Amino acid sequence: MAYIHQLATIDFNALRKYRVTTLQKAMKDYGIDAYLCCLPGNIRYMTDYFMFYELGAIETAIASLLFQNGDPYLFPWSGDYLWIEEKIDWIPKDHIRPLRAPIGGMFIRPEALAHFLKHLTEIFEREGVRGGRIAIDMMPYALGMELKNKLPSFEIVDDQSLRLKRASKCEEEIKLIKMSTAITNNAAAVALNMLKEGVKECEVAAAIAHYYYKENVDWLTWSPQVLSGPNVAPYFRLTTDRRLQYGDPWYFDIGAQFLGYCSTISLFGTVGKPTEQQREIYKALYDSTQAVLKILRPGVTTADVFLAGEKVLEEYGYKKYIREVPDIPFIPGISPLPPSLGWGADGIGTLSHEPPNISGLSLDKPVRIERNMAFRFHPNLFIPGIGGGRLKNVVVVRETGPEVLTKTFEYGAMIFDYP
Repeated sequence: MAYIHQLATIDFNALRKYRVTTLQKAMKDYGIDAYLCCLPGNIRYMTDYFMFYELGAIETAIASLLFQNGDPYLFPWSGDYLWIEEKIDWIPKDHIRPLRAPIGGMFIRPEALAHFLKHLTEIFEREGVRGGRIAIDMMPYALGMELKNKLPSFEIVDDQSLRLKRASKCEEEIKLIKMSTAITNNAAAVALNMLKEGVKECEVAAAIAHYYYKENVDWLTWSPQVLSGPNVAPYFRLTTDRRLQYGDPWYFDIGAQFLGYCSTISLFGTVGKPTEQQREIYKALYDSTQAVLKILRPGVTTADVFLAGEKVLEEYGYKKYIREVPDIPFIPGISPLPPSLGWGADGIGTLSHEPPNISGLSLDKPVRIERNMAFRFHPNLFIPGIGGGRLKNVVVVRETGPEVLTKTFEYGAMIFDYP
């Protein structure tokens, strides 16, 4: 854990204050009177509370709430309250309101919703906020309907504008993204050492997960994707017990969250020597990313970035592989069509996908790129019968240009001898 000494340099109190201040400024700018969050990554950003997660059982099960002024409110499970009461000293005790039962997931019950809504109405009255606009990230349908009934003087709006305002990171956030990415770089090295003939995809995925948890990550942002042979393209996404064979294309896509901040990396190669077609895919994705890095500065737009990357891919002729599907338009970098093709990127932070998105959609609604925005670049070319994949990089936009945090190109050069 060579990065661990950097933890002592992080002022977590300043980080928490920065995040709350950023949200409250955005709320004032957009006329949002209250911000209610149920997604774990958004709750983490607002309150710095790290919750236990169980797939299918507790999504949107707790909440946090913020007004234009003052400290956030946290609504944790009652089972966690004693720990929170002892450990969390940056939120006033009367702002921590334990829930009788989860308000989302499989355990949702009417009495739990009633208890939560009782808290909400009391808090809104206490804060003197009796009408206006409430921004919401995601919540169970039943809660949304009850919220409209209990707070009829409020307009419920989406929170995407608030999420975009936090796209520019403070230096404390960037330090944490760097630490998270350092762990992910090492997890990728573990994968590269195992991708050999006779090894199962799931064995590689298990080694990746083992390394991540040995480094004490919060959780994996998704199950490690380790694909080989025909599982690579069309893009399958799910790791199997297939054994790698000589000549197989392979692909992995991994990521984790560490102290609240996400990182990711993906790479592809071959068991043995890559074919010229496989090298051509790598060159196309590498060159397209370099074209983006060349122009990436504060002041350019997401449309500028997309066009720079997509132009190179088009010059390599990737569009000849597009397969049309009825009623589903092809959008480079975001299209679900098989095969997955094109230049794309997203923001990254306490969520693995944050605004702004960079894809073909950016041409209609370009967003100005600002200093200290953090991105996950993921240009992708999955070609059936050949292989390929995504070439992911985590990149921070600095005043003088991009700062690349991932070792994707270093590892890719060892596989493809390019550039």
